[in-house]
Amino acid sequence: MKYWVNEDKATNRATVHKDSCPHGVNHPKKPADGRWHGPFFLKRRADARAADTGCRDVGDCATCFP
Repeated sequence: MKYWVNEDKATNRATVHKDSCPHGVNHPKKPADGRWHGPFFLKRRADARAADTGCRDVGDCATCFP
């Protein structure tokens, strides 16, 4: 399984998603809005990257990790 981090500048949030998430990397972002980081093959590495973005709010996607 692969994991991705969505860094959203508008909400100052970094969210970890599974590769299969419907909110995932299939939705490209404009650089001014944020960016996708990944893929990561270990969840802990995605978590670490999310924390390293400097976003105020860091967490998991509620769809991927209910």
